[in-house]
Order: sequence, then C-alpha cells, then structure tokens
Amino acid sequence: MKIQTRLKTLFSYLDRILKIDSTYLAKGSFWLAVGQTSSALAGLFLAIIFANFLPKETYGTYKYVLSVISILTITTLPGIATTLAQAVAEGKEGSFIPSLYVRIKYGVVGALAAIGVAVFYYVWKNDHVVSFAFIIAALFLPFMDPVGMYGMFLHSKKEFKQSAIYFIKSQSTVLLIMVTAALLTKNILVILLSYFVTWTVTRFICLRQTLKVFPPNTIESPHVIPYGFHISLLNVIGQIAESVDSLLLFNFIGPAQVAIYAISVSPTEQIRSLFKNIPTVSIPKLAKRTVAEINAVLWKRMLYLFGIGTALSAIFVIVMPFLFTIVYHKYSEGIHFAQWYAPTLALRLPLSFLSAVTQAKLTQFKKKWLYFGTIPNIILIGSLIIFTPLYGIVGILICRYINLFLTFGAGIMQWILLSKQSQRQLI
Repeated sequence: MKIQTRLKTLFSYLDRILKIDSTYLAKGSFWLAVGQTSSALAGLFLAIIFANFLPKETYGTYKYVLSVISILTITTLPGIATTLAQAVAEGKEGSFIPSLYVRIKYGVVGALAAIGVAVFYYVWKNDHVVSFAFIIAALFLPFMDPVGMYGMFLHSKKEFKQSAIYFIKSQSTVLLIMVTAALLTKNILVILLSYFVTWTVTRFICLRQTLKVFPPNTIESPHVIPYGFHISLLNVIGQIAESVDSLLLFNFIGPAQVAIYAISVSPTEQIRSLFKNIPTVSIPKLAKRTVAEINAVLWKRMLYLFGIGTALSAIFVIVMPFLFTIVYHKYSEGIHFAQWYAPTLALRLPLSFLSAVTQAKLTQFKKKWLYFGTIPNIILIGSLIIFTPLYGIVGILICRYINLFLTFGAGIMQWILLSKQSQRQLI
C-alpha cells in the first residue's frame, strides 16, 4: 500500500509539473515499450546474424529489395491507418473493415509494379535472383501491411497490453524462422520468402483474433478514407525519400555499400524505434484536447525530448567503436558513419512528438497545409540523386541532416498555421 501511495504521489507531482496524464502514459508506455524493446532487440540480433553469417552482397541485396518494396507499399494507402487511428480514438470504429478492404484492393497496384521491376531485372539486367526476389514480394505486398492494422486499432482503443502481446508473438516467430533460414541456407530468396510469409500470416492471425475479441462498432467517420488518400499521396514523396538512398547506393556503387550503410545506421535506428510509442500513446489523448491545451505543453515536452536525444547521441558516439569491434567486426569501415549518424537522435525525438500532435488534429488542417511537409523530402530526394553517386555514404549523411532541419521547420510551420486558425475560430 505504501508503494502504491508513493506512486500516486509521484504521478500527481508529474501531472502538475509536466501537464500530462502520467498514470495513463505510464500504463500505455510500459506495454508499448515492451513491444518496441522486443522489436529493437530482434532487429539488432537479426542485424548481427546477417552481418556475421551472410556475405555483404547478400545482405545488401536483401536491404535493397525491402527498400524498393517499402516504396511500392505506398499503394496500400498507409495514410488511411493514420486517419483511422484518430477516428477509432474518437469511438468511430465502423470504418475499420471498409478501410482494410480499400487498402488491400489498391495494394494490387503495388504488386503489379513489383512484377514490373522483376521483369526489368530478368530481361534487361539478366539478374534472375533479384527478379525472383521481387516476384516473391509481389505475392504478399497487398496484404502484409493492411492486415497489420490490428495494432493501430488496439492502440487507439488503449489496449496497449494486448497489442504488445500479439506483436511480440509475431516478432518472435519471424525472428526464429528468418535466423534459421539465414544460418541453414544463406540464400537470399529463402530469407525473403521467410520474411514475407511469416509477417503476413502472423499479422492475419492477430487481426482475426482482434476482431473476435474487440468487434468494431458501426459508427463510421466520413473523413477516414478521403483524408487517408491525401495522407498517402503526401507519403509517396516521404517514402521515396526514406528509401531512395539504398536504391542509389545499390545501383551506382554496389550491394556491399548498402550493407555497410545499413549496419552503420542500425544501432541508432534501433534506439530511435524505442521512442516510436510517443505518437501511439499520445494520439488518443491529444485527439480529445483543444489546440490551445496542446500549445500549453508542446514546447516544454519537445525541449525535454531534445535533451534526452542529445544525451543518447553523446553516449552513442562514445560507444560505437566498441560496439563495432565486438559485434560488427566485418564492418569496421562503418564506425565513423555510425558516429556521424548518432546525433540525429537529438532532433528525431522531439520531431516524433510534433508528428503525434499534427496527426491528432489531422482532419482540422487545410489540405494545402499538409503538402508543406513534402518540400523537405523533395529537396532530400534531389540532393541524394546528386550527392550519393559522387560521395556515397558521406553524401547520404549530409543530405539526411539537412532534411531533418527542414522537416522540423515545416512541422512547426504547419502547427503555427493551425494554432492561428483555431484562435480565429474562437473570436
């Protein structure tokens, strides 16, 4: 009882100082942190296995194929998941099933595009391995991401524990099968097949169980699919910007450089993934707050996250040489790249909360404002096309830093415009 009393006192103190519902945040963050920690550890373990047991060319090809597929996945309209999250948080769950069908239907377009890429590599590049890799991906592309919307549905209903349990079971299955495939075969096609099959099947099983235990109500939101189309359209540029570096490295310099780049950014990306629960936990609460209420705490929270990111960056810069010596000894040329990439955490963490704030009020934005966020990514794509063939990984890192600053500025501009609009409506 004394421990419970002290915890309540602590949460009450945090509520007054930080202006947050710390009890809710602790409950939600705990289970999301469990899921994200599981994901980060699994990703790190898989990277270690691949780095030590696969040739660089094989690992680079694996990352290249996934990068191309991540771009083609935009045809499954992932923006619908973003707008659906807000609707479910507001109790409008009836749009879930229609949204799922729409995403799968449009995902067929991406599958056809993947087949087109396969034909290109088979006929013009005479690379049968990469060609068959894209055929495998095409079979699962329309389904793998959409059936994973069960996680968003559970998050928006604040069922964080159930979501974490489902995710950990899926992640464990995928990890076991992929590691087995890598160690026993070292065959890129077998590894990719194990990736797509296990993720699709485990997500589908979790989706069925979610709909059985938490059947959606019949209240629909008219904004989910129309706004989801707009967000998906905006994400085309963002998704290309996210993956184009690997595409350029693979085609201009070679798969080995893709592997070195992937290993170099992997430790920082795995740490960043631990903070992906910031938007997930925040959106259901933020969706119910007014713009003025959010403004009262926005800058303070972003400053705290910037401080945390800066501290983590400093630690990583120091630790990287030891980490590479122990687990990535075949990739010693990537140490400096890893150190240069680590400070991105200082901006990425506050940017994650700013993203949560804008997503929570997405339907209140004028549609033309949403396109401001594409400008930094357009600049990134153009700069990567120029600098990657010339400077390789160094050029990519420079472009990534420029993009982070521009993205931060665009996000702040979007929020300021919404704040001014909200003030005018109150007058």
